[in-house]
Amino acid sequence: CKDVGRHHVNLNLEFPSRLYSHVTQLQAKAHIVFILRTLKNVMRLYEKSGSYEKADCDQQKLQIFILDIHRQITELEPCATKIVTTEANKKIMKKMELHFKGLISHLKNTDYSASGWKDVAGMILQHLHRLDLLAIKTKLDPSL
Repeated sequence: CKDVGRHHVNLNLEFPSRLYSHVTQLQAKAHIVFILRTLKNVMRLYEKSGSYEKADCDQQKLQIFILDIHRQITELEPCATKIVTTEANKKIMKKMELHFKGLISHLKNTDYSASGWKDVAGMILQHLHRLDLLAIKTKLDPSL
């Protein structure tokens, strides 16, 4: 999307940096589940809203982005099925789901406007950067 930055002037929702900081302290297997669940939340945001046509984006590139997220989910699911999720991890996942529900709520409150999508796209970009850093750390973990 055009002019997507890290500043979310109209978004009354903070980026969940603490959750990411906590997850990085967990075992690599927990990272895989966290990455998968967060990507699913990103996908759910686009599926539930269904109105991303109003986003000030190249729609073809947006479709490629959505397909890429779907591919990553499909590739991670077999890795995550055998990983047991602890109660602490479940709490982290629940907090992340609430964060994404807040993003969906923001889109609804802005009537899925271009500015609403711009706010959300900036937040999604931050998530993707943090997920990428977490994935790099996970790949380097010798316990996998």
